[in-house]
Amino acid sequence: MYFVLLRHTPLDYRAALLIVLFTVAVVTFVLSKLWAFSGHRPA
Repeated sequence: MYFVLLRHTPLDYRAALLIVLFTVAVVTFVLSKLWAFSGHRPA
């Protein structure tokens, strides 16, 4: 994702890095709520 942003957009590397880090943080949070800490116990 970082490579694609740097290669195909005129973004500064700091802005691209900020976008990537924010996206990873959001995806990690959402997945943790939906899957890892959902409260379901395996049988």
